[in-house]
Amino acid sequence: MRILLVEDNPHDADLARRALGRPGTVARSVHWVPTLTQAREALAHPEAFDLVLTDLNLPDGHGLDLIAEVRARRLPVAV
Repeated sequence: MRILLVEDNPHDADLARRALGRPGTVARSVHWVPTLTQAREALAHPEAFDLVLTDLNLPDGHGLDLIAEVRARRLPVAV
């Protein structure tokens, strides 16, 4: 599974990446971005990801906006 992790706190992002990278998990790769803008840029190629995990409070927006955009664009990505 290819995961886009949207998290502005580097410590939380590191914890999530380590948890997702443990043996026996389904994560094949985890791509971390700290902002909503960078998440939108990454999702310009939605085929690169199977799942988006997002923080709700980001420095340049709200994670719920990203979820709404993924749904509105009907991207083939789980959120």
